[in-house]
Amino acid sequence: MIELGTMPAEDDLRAALNALTATHSYQDILDLADRILDELAESGALALGPDHRLGGRGLETRVRLLFAQLGWSGSKPSTIDADFVVTVPSGFQPDRPLVIEVKSGKGVAPDRNNLRQLDDWVFELSGEDAARKRNIVAAPAPSRGQLSPVAARVHPNPHKGVFIYNGPLGTEFTQRPSTWLGPNEIAFAGKRNFCVLRLETLIAWVLVCVTDEKRREFWKAIQDTAGILRDP
Repeated sequence: MIELGTMPAEDDLRAALNALTATHSYQDILDLADRILDELAESGALALGPDHRLGGRGLETRVRLLFAQLGWSGSKPSTIDADFVVTVPSGFQPDRPLVIEVKSGKGVAPDRNNLRQLDDWVFELSGEDAARKRNIVAAPAPSRGQLSPVAARVHPNPHKGVFIYNGPLGTEFTQRPSTWLGPNEIAFAGKRNFCVLRLETLIAWVLVCVTDEKRREFWKAIQDTAGILRDP
């Protein structure tokens, strides 16, 4: 780790940041720095570091680049604080966008509070709040000679929740325990139809998705999983 004051270009960086302070806020400068760092990482000019140590913004960038490697575009939603949303590739089924939440930690697995954050994002993007307020229902036409079936509430814009975890941080992938997500968290993910996976599983899938057929298989595996996603 480079100590403050020892970086050769620190004076140049400080001068550049000072030049921005008159016209930009603290958050503006942070956002600009994040964008530039992301661009450098995407071009390969900036290394993110070892995968088993990645957390925070570096981990989020790594995950987004892995999805981009599959040709799946992701963008930061403007209305919620989810990490990003992956749009449905042309012709892929099921056609639910992926709401991606990325976390890391020193523990073996995330806790239910982490999963609840994802639940909030999926709830909002799927339009469930609007459905409840407006009582949006699906009313299929009755068959001949039968009474009209009871209408069922539907999501106006269903999304699939995907939770990606990297941990325990600093532990090599091969040394991490095979049993990781707790029973309560597995039950929560299953009830919410969330796909939960570790970073190493995502990397393994991306490595084998060298054909369109394999990418479709991965997409369907994500969509069909309610709990922990299996390795390829």
